[in-house]
Amino acid sequence: MTILENLWFGNIAPVDRKLTRGSEVKKILEAVTANEDIFTAELSAEGQRAYTEYDKLISKISEISECDAFGKGFRLGARLMLEILSEGNTQMPTIIDGMG
Repeated sequence: MTILENLWFGNIAPVDRKLTRGSEVKKILEAVTANEDIFTAELSAEGQRAYTEYDKLISKISEISECDAFGKGFRLGARLMLEILSEGNTQMPTIIDGMG
């Protein structure tokens, strides 16, 4: 199956990530969760609702930012491929015969 077919059939999901046990990211996420539990335990019911809403908004901003970065990176990669595949002009002489 091609990459496009895998993407079409949902076999590729760029947003899915597996955390490696013991990785720096895994350790940081565990610390965030532990501190969040301590923090929210001290909040009133109203404070917990406000924090939950705040957390949702931060997650949404992160999602939008990651999606934007993915799109920009993908477009940059496509532009690089187009430039590589084009015969483009160069001011440098060809090093290997037959390459342009």
